[in-house]
Amino acid sequence: MIFSFFSKVKAAKLYNEGNIKESFEIYDKLIKGNKDDGLKLTYSFLLLKEEQIEKSKEILNSVNTSKLKDHEKITYGNVKAVIFVKEGQIKDAIEILEETYNKYKNTIIYQNLGYFYILDEDYDKALKFNLEAYDYSKDDRGIIDNLALSYYYKGDLEKSQELYEKLMPLKPTYPEAYYNYGIVLKKLGKIEEAKEKFKEALECKFTYITFISKEDVEKELEELK
Repeated sequence: MIFSFFSKVKAAKLYNEGNIKESFEIYDKLIKGNKDDGLKLTYSFLLLKEEQIEKSKEILNSVNTSKLKDHEKITYGNVKAVIFVKEGQIKDAIEILEETYNKYKNTIIYQNLGYFYILDEDYDKALKFNLEAYDYSKDDRGIIDNLALSYYYKGDLEKSQELYEKLMPLKPTYPEAYYNYGIVLKKLGKIEEAKEKFKEALECKFTYITFISKEDVEKELEELK
């Protein structure tokens, strides 16, 4: 038990330091014969971030969902939904998150489901849902981003910019926030400000579950030269 605890800590530390291979070797050893479904959920998510989608699915499918705690059920639903999105099954992703949302509510569910409605181009539903999410947590960066993006797609650039001005001091660490704001600024004709946001996006870490690519950002910068 003590060995397992320290191994988990070491694996997490190695991953955070960028030593992915060594980290995953420890996770592989921990997983063998282990009934710790929380550990499996963590490993499945990390595998997904590193584009090892088939192995992520394999680990996720080994989870005993009947024994999960409530917060673990939320994690399970989120990981499964992101896998669906990456496989081009946005409707299935939305369905599983809606099922989870009907039972449990937290910021991660609001973030992901709100964004998936946008990806599905259901902008009316996205705006309605993201307004509800904003009432739930007015200071969550992902929720603010989703609501600002919803207003953008509904053509309300003023409200979108207002929300992004609230978001930027919160210093989001993911590239989508800066990229999305850059798109809004570009639409408003604020080209130099847009370029700065695209540059800030490139300073963020991109992973397999980032919903834009470096190439997307670089293309926008190139077009503004």
